[in-house]
Amino acid sequence: MALAVNDEDFTDENIYGQLIGETSSLKGYKIMKGGEYHSVNAKGFFDTIQLDYSKPISFVVTELEVNGTKLIKFTKREPKNKPNGKK
Repeated sequence: MALAVNDEDFTDENIYGQLIGETSSLKGYKIMKGGEYHSVNAKGFFDTIQLDYSKPISFVVTELEVNGTKLIKFTKREPKNKPNGKK
């Protein structure tokens, strides 16, 4: 999976992904599967975009199409407060 940010709109904080094959000229991150879940070790990408991952991060994942290209949009989800104020 290739990952990128919107470099034309700096107010867009979403991350965008595109599924690519192993022979693609684009650099990407391997998708791993564990049980019902998929994961991508994107530490290098997060470091590049200076995303703080010192605490758990989760994303809402949606599919979209831009100029005929299928993309995956990752919108950072803010943690919800638990009943006794813990996050």
